[in-house]
Amino acid sequence: MKNFSHYIKTFAVIGTILSTPILLNAATDLSSQDEVVVQKKTRITKEQRQDLRFMFQEEKLARDVYIALGEMWEQRTFLHIQKAEQTHMNAVKRLMKKYHVRIPVDDDSLGEFADEDLQNLYDQLIEQGSDSLEEALKVGVLIEETDIDDLKERRKGAPRDIRRTYNRLLRGSYKHLDAFNRALDGSGRGGKARHNR
Repeated sequence: MKNFSHYIKTFAVIGTILSTPILLNAATDLSSQDEVVVQKKTRITKEQRQDLRFMFQEEKLARDVYIALGEMWEQRTFLHIQKAEQTHMNAVKRLMKKYHVRIPVDDDSLGEFADEDLQNLYDQLIEQGSDSLEEALKVGVLIEETDIDDLKERRKGAPRDIRRTYNRLLRGSYKHLDAFNRALDGSGRGGKARHNR
């Protein structure tokens, strides 16, 4: 019995010695994996951060203009699309929160923008859209065409998640553009131009 107990103790010691390097190596491998994850964490450039702030405000401009013109003319195209623009704003806001980008203006501040150029554009579009329903619909076309061009430009070189969001917004903008053009066609007042896809 003594010999048997001795063998058990001996094997236990040997097993501990042999397993120790393996455990150390395993711990080292896990540590290396963690370092790889940290190194691969997506970072965005200063320009891409500015792009997110701009696109949030541009989607807000679309929503705010459509709210104002929808109330003014009681035209259902504006009423439907303004809800979609809020969804677009929310999508960009999620990216801004993920990358710790400051949201430049409050959602509820209708017609107010931190970007001076967008503020001036908003004022001009409201003035134009106030002239007639036809002009209001043309404003919608202009906004969507501008949005499409800006999204196409800003998705270049962007991280995958930002590019994916911009692509979803693009698909929505094409649908909105078609809706405004159909409204113009239905009124017999133009709206023939179609944006290249």
